[in-house]
Amino acid sequence: MKKRHQVLLVLAILSVITFLDRIAFSTAGERITKELGLTAVQWGWILGSFTLAYALFEIPTGLLGDRIGAKSVLIRVVL
Repeated sequence: MKKRHQVLLVLAILSVITFLDRIAFSTAGERITKELGLTAVQWGWILGSFTLAYALFEIPTGLLGDRIGAKSVLIRVVL
């Protein structure tokens, strides 16, 4: 198997894991809101804060990838 196919396979697997993680997060949201007594607006703020923090950390991660290499950064992200 060529290296490019191996990289694509790993990226596809990581994409599936990320997708499943987000599905689990949204499914658990119902139970979390019930248990903590959160309103839909409060849950929206929590999800918005998570998304914003996630997006903001992507910028330094991209810069770090340019500086030390994509492979090293991908290993760091996965770990």
